[in-house]
Order: sequence, then C-alpha cells, then structure tokens
Amino acid sequence: MAEITTEFLESIKVNQNFALGVNFEKKSTFEAKKPNNQFFFRVHPEEEYRFCTNLLEYNEKYFFVAPALHEECFRELRITTLYLTQTRQGSTMVWPVKGQASNAELNSWPLSAHAAALEATKNWIRLSSNREAKAYEIILANDNSLKPNWPKQTMNEILKIAFQGRFIDDSNHLVLRSLRGEV
Repeated sequence: MAEITTEFLESIKVNQNFALGVNFEKKSTFEAKKPNNQFFFRVHPEEEYRFCTNLLEYNEKYFFVAPALHEECFRELRITTLYLTQTRQGSTMVWPVKGQASNAELNSWPLSAHAAALEATKNWIRLSSNREAKAYEIILANDNSLKPNWPKQTMNEILKIAFQGRFIDDSNHLVLRSLRGEV
C-alpha cells in the first residue's frame, strides 16, 4: 500500500479562498425561497427591495404569471411579497411571503412571516416554526454587528435572474397544462 506523502496532500488540496475570482458586485444567481430555519438572515431595509405580486407556486417553485392568464389560474395565484434577503453566510435570495387570501380565515403563518421580515430589516433573525401557535417565532442573533453585503442590482434586475424560466405567459405552458390534468 502506498504511503500518503506531503506532495500528494498538496496536489489534492482545495483552495479555501472562496473570494478569489468572485465578483461580489454582480451576482449571477438568486433563488426565490424561504431562508433556512437554521441560518440567521436580514431583509433589505429599503422599500424598493420589496415587490408585491401574484405568484403561482408549483412543485415548490414560484412562477410569475402574465396578467392575461390570471383569470385562468386564479385558484392557484397568491398575493405574495418578495423580500430581498441575505444570510450571515452571504447567500442572497428572494423570500416569497404569501399574503392573506381574501376568502380564507385569518392565517397566522403569513402574518408572522411579514412581522419577521420587518424585524429582519433591523436585526439578524432566524425563524422557528411554532406548530401549536401556528406561527413563526423570531430568534434574534446575539451579535448584530455584521452588516449585510447587499448586491448592487436593482430589485427588477434581481427578479429577472431569480425567475428566469419561471414566467407563465401562455395558456399552453407546461405548469398550466399540468394543473388542468392534460399532462
């Protein structure tokens, strides 16, 4: 059996300087998803980094829907606020927080999520699900000194990236066909 040498270890070593070659000014990928409940995060404090729209959620993915198709898929659409969010680890995402459905009884999950988003404009927080209360609980970080490194793009530029390929503008879109039971 061959012995592991220093030369061999140096040859397989992975460079841990993750900042090398990364342009933090222009990020090319953003996801639309809820922050992981084990990570602390912030929400961009400026109003222009919030976007309220109708979204369709399908198979744990979010889609923009052209207004001309809203009537066709009104049962699937939810008014949603998209918040620009960043974890302490530096991941930036768009957090979709659903609004209250007009025909539903009061739901404390979205109410507590919007309250958490507001708190996260000022402090690092993470969310914990309280199933008994049917709401999120906010956990504040012990250290709030770290400042987020927000991207330079506008919210519209970020949304174009986060929702690339997730725009339903045709009645024959695969998602709509699937919801009609055609595929």
